[in-house]
Amino acid sequence: WNLPSRIDSSNLKTVYFRNKIRLELMPLLQEQYNSGIVDSLIRLSEIVRDEDEYLEILTKNALKEVIHSRGEERVVIGLDKFNRLPCAIRRRLLILICKSIAGENQALSYLHVQSVLEAAIEKKNRGKVQLPGGIFALKRYGLLEIVKADSSPPIGFYKYRLRIPGITSIPEINKDIVAEIFDREDSENPKELSAVEVLLDFETLSDSIFVRRRQEGDIFFPFGGGTVKLKKFLIDLKIPREQRDSIPIVTSEENIVWLGGLRPGEKWKITDETKKCIKLTLVDIANY
Repeated sequence: WNLPSRIDSSNLKTVYFRNKIRLELMPLLQEQYNSGIVDSLIRLSEIVRDEDEYLEILTKNALKEVIHSRGEERVVIGLDKFNRLPCAIRRRLLILICKSIAGENQALSYLHVQSVLEAAIEKKNRGKVQLPGGIFALKRYGLLEIVKADSSPPIGFYKYRLRIPGITSIPEINKDIVAEIFDREDSENPKELSAVEVLLDFETLSDSIFVRRRQEGDIFFPFGGGTVKLKKFLIDLKIPREQRDSIPIVTSEENIVWLGGLRPGEKWKITDETKKCIKLTLVDIANY
């Protein structure tokens, strides 16, 4: 193109660190230590680049093996598999996960990563490490959760009478409960329903059916089990504390009929004597 070249005067000022290296350090290294240092550094950068790409592939494959659950603001991995990985892969995994939550500009220092790695192998069952970018690493129940700090307000107590049949909105948790009535012969097999659906014996329910947030002292008689404190039941299921208030509880005369998305109560299960069923479905308000 025969365009005239132009030199930026700032390139000649050694007040800038990059210029100090180029104008002072590199000539010194070439003259006194290694005349071929520039070529050596170029070769080294090519090797590092290729090995970095390979390690990145190994890291993404490892993530598939250790992942327990994944969302936009929460990634949960199993500690048993994670702690058996080579340290280099564990470091990269943490950085990869943090960037997926906080963005590509997320910068974890060596000390941040090391703090999480040490917490992961400690004998203590619980631990928490604050990380940059508004996220933290939480160890509990044999899992390591990388979570974005929740700035949303706590869920206040709510209680709504269930519309049967009909749709009951729960704006506090952005959910609806859809209630439908069927004759037993027209209903589905309860065993084939998803976790957000439940089929119950309608005639065993009272007229006062509500959905509410959990309360201190709640007692539950889950399907297939005996009476237990709700708090203990949720702990045994390894439901994180900050998620427990988001579980809608359907009650009949204050007895827990269904923990929405988790488990129905034993006393309201479908039996050979059931004639009429109620089906409850938990859906997102925006998606219904």
